[in-house]
Order: sequence, then C-alpha cells, then structure tokens
Amino acid sequence: MLECGYKLVSSAAHAASEAQVPAELVAPRGWATSLEELKHLVDWQASLGVNLFCPSAFEYTIAPRSAPSQFIQATYWPHYRILSDYAARLGCVLSQGSHSAQAAILCPVDEPGPQATSGRVHFSVELLCECLYLYCSALLRMHVDFDILGEDLIGGGFVSDQRLLLAGEGYELLILPPMQAVRYDTAVRIREFWEDGGKVVASPPLPCREAEGTRHREVKKMFEDMFGECRSNTDEPVPRDNVLLPAADAPADLIAGLTDGVSRLIKSEVSVRMGGEECGDITFLHRTTSREEVFFFSNNADGPREAQISIRCVGAPHMLNPETGNVTALPNCTQKGNRTILLHRFERHGSLLVMFNDEPALAVAQPLIEEGQEIPLSDEWEFVPRHGNSLTIHDWRLEMPIHGVSEQVCTASFEASFRPNDLMLVLEDCREEHAMLCVRVNGKPACEVAGRTPDGGFRCFNIAPLAVIGVNTVEIVSDMHCFPTETAKPRIVGAFSLDETGNVLCPPRDRIRTGSWTEQGYPFYSGAAVYAQTVTIPQFLRSQKVVIETERPADMVEFAVNSQSAGVRAWAPFQVDITRLVQPGENRIEITVTNSAANALLSDARPSGLLGATRIIVS
Repeated sequence: MLECGYKLVSSAAHAASEAQVPAELVAPRGWATSLEELKHLVDWQASLGVNLFCPSAFEYTIAPRSAPSQFIQATYWPHYRILSDYAARLGCVLSQGSHSAQAAILCPVDEPGPQATSGRVHFSVELLCECLYLYCSALLRMHVDFDILGEDLIGGGFVSDQRLLLAGEGYELLILPPMQAVRYDTAVRIREFWEDGGKVVASPPLPCREAEGTRHREVKKMFEDMFGECRSNTDEPVPRDNVLLPAADAPADLIAGLTDGVSRLIKSEVSVRMGGEECGDITFLHRTTSREEVFFFSNNADGPREAQISIRCVGAPHMLNPETGNVTALPNCTQKGNRTILLHRFERHGSLLVMFNDEPALAVAQPLIEEGQEIPLSDEWEFVPRHGNSLTIHDWRLEMPIHGVSEQVCTASFEASFRPNDLMLVLEDCREEHAMLCVRVNGKPACEVAGRTPDGGFRCFNIAPLAVIGVNTVEIVSDMHCFPTETAKPRIVGAFSLDETGNVLCPPRDRIRTGSWTEQGYPFYSGAAVYAQTVTIPQFLRSQKVVIETERPADMVEFAVNSQSAGVRAWAPFQVDITRLVQPGENRIEITVTNSAANALLSDARPSGLLGATRIIVS
C-alpha cells in the first residue's frame, strides 16, 4: 500500500506543478538500519516521485525512551554525509522540469455504494482501494510510469493529439477503477479523450449516475457509447475500438486483463527485462526538461539484478552518478532508431540515473574491475575494536527496603576471567525522577565519569578498579519511587571479549578470522573495528589498475592502504581503486568495518564485520 500512497502524494504535486515532492525518510528497521538501507529507501521513494527526502528521528538524547535515532547515537553517523550528499544530488536532478507519465489512474471522488457488484465480487470502498493498489503495483512491474488523478483534475484537463493534457503532462492511457458514479465534467472529458483516439481501460461496474447532480441518464449514455450497453450488473460489456474492459471474479484477477490490455493499447517507453520477462524488482521514474530526458531506475531486490533496459528516447545517453556528481557516457549501450538498449548490472539495492540530451559526453565510464590477477587476502586478521565491547546485565534482584528507609537496592552479578583495565557500567535512562543515589561493585562505590557514552543522557560509572577475577556483585541504589533497571538497561562496556556462552568477560582478542565477529567474542559490540594484514603485491605496470574488494561486509567499510584512506563504501559494490596507494612488494591493508547499533543497544547479536572473502585484483 505504501507504493500507492507515495504515488498519490507525488501525483498531487505533479498536478499542482510543484517542483518538490517531500517524504519522510524513516529508518525501516530501527537501530538495525544501515546506510545502505537508507539509501535504498531514498531510491525507492525517488522512483515513486519523491525528490525531497526528510530524515526523521534526529534525537538529541535517546535516554528518555531509547527511540532509534539517525543522529550521533547511530554507528554510521560519522559517514552520514555520504547518504545526505547522494540524496541531495538525486533530489536536485529529479526536481528539474516536469514528470512525464504515459498513464493516469482515475481516483473517484464519490464512494461506491455498498451493494454494487463486479462480476461475482461484492463491491465496496475496500474493493476500490484494493483495485487502486493492484493497478499501481501492476503498472510499476510493467514499467509504465503513471499518476493518480482526481476527477476534478481530469475534468479540468484538455484533449489534444490523442492525449489528456494536464500540468505539462500528456497521458496516452486512462485507467478507470470499478465505480458507479462520476462527475459530469469528468465523464465529458473522458469521452472527448476517447473520441480523439485516447486509450481507456476500465473495469465494471461502469459509472451509471452523476456523482454531484441528477444527469444520471446522460452519464450512463456516455459510457454506453464508449463501452457498449451493459445488460446487467454482472454481464461483461462489449469492448469497442481502443477500450478494454477486463471482467474479474476477484480483484487479483484484474491484473492479467489489465496487463494484457495495457500492452495492446500502448507501447511502453521503458522495458526492463531479465530472463525474457519484465523485471518487477526494478521501478523507474521519467522526467523531462527543456534540454533533457531523465530516467531513474531503482533495484528493490535484496540481491543483484542483471537486466536489459530499453528506453524509447532520442539523443546522446549519459549516466550521472549521484554519489560523486560525475557525468559520463552511458556504457554498454546501443541505439536502434528511437530506442536505446543497454545491459546493466544493478547491485543489491542499486540504482541508475540516465539522461538524454544533444551534447555528447566527453568522459566514458570505465568498469572498476576488469579481468586480471587475483590476490586473495588471508582469512586471519589483526583486529582492533575502536570502541568498548558491551554486555547487558539482565537478571536483577530487588531487595525490599526496611521500614522507614527511603531507598531500594537492585543487585546483579557478572563474571570475569581477568581484570580489565577499562570497564564501565553504563545506565541508559536516568532521568531526574529516578533519583539515582549510587552504584556499588563488590561493596565499594563506583565513581561517575563523563564523555564515555554515545549519548549525553546516559550515565557512566568507572568500575575497572573494583572488578575482580570471578563473580562480581553490582548494586544500584535509588529511592523508592522507581526500579531503575527496567529503563536504565545497565550494561558493562569496556576492553574485553566474551566467552562462547556470551556471559563471561575474557581478555580482548587481537586476532580474528573472516566471518562475523559476533561468533568470535564480540556478540554485542557496536561501532567500528579495524581489520589489518600485510599483503605482497607483484610488479605491475602504471597502466594497470589495482582494486580491492570485499564480500558481504556488515554493514559498511573504509579501506586504507599504507595508512592512507582509499575510500568508504556504505553500499555495494564494496570495492575501491587503490592504484595510487599501493607499491610492488609489501603493503599494509586496513579495513574498518562499522556495524549496527542494534548489537549493543538491543543486545541483538546481528552478523557483523567482514563476512566474506577479501581480494585484490591487478587488472
């Protein structure tokens, strides 16, 4: 239903000639959301007409309610500008000119009667909404760009050259959902459009009365002229000329008839095929300016897609990279008549922005990786976490206060196999009404320290001097008005790893293997960690290219070679050109991986780190 909602919003903006279409950018999986997922949400919204992306949940502090934040508490925050620059460039391009859609779906102003029927289906408002959603989904999968228009907009439009003209757009096809009533001026415009050669697809029941008047016979006569006289509510009308009327026993049954009818009536401007069929995982948007035709494609699948794209457009094809702002000639394409055909590999949640104009591109985009010599890196890595590991203490015991004593004590314990030199007890939600008195470890009070937490609302106590090898007792003393461990979520943070049970503090690990660090002593670690090793690179020519790539990092990576940053990748492809930084012989490779905040804040051991192989390719 969200697709239909975004299309309704963008269609209203298009009809009002508004350049910008705003929408909220919400983290879809809370604390587990990555920059890659936020970028995918930007792409998906953009393909539905949004071009002003409004991030939400910028919390100054999460302490009162621990709500997911896209601000400083998020692990990816130091690299957030990668996303914001991408969204700004994409939004700027997609706010130029006007939307260019082939089809329009009519959204009736009058609600259908509860007793109407379509085929053998009981007709209702819910059925109308389901039909609109199915139409939207079908057109997106067919790669027919469209708007959803109200009756007042269609009634106020103009008809010329077999198109319905409205706010700078010219629609070739009009789709009518099941409806009983329609405004008179809307009915007149639909008939004018049909008489001028416009294409119409409709589903029974057809309008048989005026929505806001008494000219029911005239309205009914117009649609009988276009579709043939309906003999009963359940009979299928006789189609005429360019009008198709799919009958259905269920809303989902409309799709086959709609798909066939649209394919017969119009030639789609865009085709995206994979395996000989239209690839419904990829959605697109078309905009036009005085100088350019712009097409944006978004891969909404969880994996890569290799597709053949056909675009009906003349002019020199260019590709704009919203990550960098670079414009190059469109690679891997041929032009046949008014069609441009290209093969393109969409990475997981990848996108493509194509522009056509009269100016040939001066630069040609080169593939980052070509065939060449592969140098696999070892699965053994030096490992340095940049932040403290985390272990939430769950099992607390409340000691009831003695009569007349206005404080309570919450007690728990943790086990350590060594004495860490860096160990803190962090309390999330410590509002004033909690009236925290003190924290004791093994019967001794702990000192509160500042600046060691990701949120200014958290409280932090240094417990390293008080910890011992073996079982350690932790006491939180507060007034009688609260049970602070319910909201404070006390956790131990510091320089340690965890044993296989995930409960006993062990010395930090300085080496780790390829694979999730959650299975190697850091199940609840959130933040950045550095993987490092030395690799020998053979002699290579200056004309050759050297590229490093890694498979399935969780969630984002920064590559460094010989202590110099080579680039950050927040989404696929996770590869960068390191030619200028490497030298024949030994080279120090460092990969900094940043994972999800959910591991620490939610005690959720989500796979993190370098999950797949890393290699260097000399092309």
